[in-house]
Amino acid sequence: MKKVKNLFIFFFFSFFSFSKRILAANETAADCKEVVGSNIADFIIDLFDMIKWVALAVGIALSMLDFFKAITGGKDDALIKTAQKFAKRLIAIVILFILPPLLNWLLEISGVPHGGTCLE
Repeated sequence: MKKVKNLFIFFFFSFFSFSKRILAANETAADCKEVVGSNIADFIIDLFDMIKWVALAVGIALSMLDFFKAITGGKDDALIKTAQKFAKRLIAIVILFILPPLLNWLLEISGVPHGGTCLE
């Protein structure tokens, strides 16, 4: 869980710092594609989308494997531990999916114009 928390903190501060660079580059409501270029912005969006879907697929596959091992293993507490691990994975995946709208909302509240995160 510590790795997920560190990853979340890294993504949050990376995108927040990126939005600060956008504001420094142009004080008006700059579009992300104007600041970093259209190709790079599209690459960032596609990369983050791919990471989300790969994380979902890997999380489901690993959880199915863990539940299979727990059911066939015959240990009493293995199923409880596996369910807890599954809940942590599910929370991490949900955070990954709601991260862009959450960051856009936080940046909007803080006064950063739309397009600050490059994740639409």
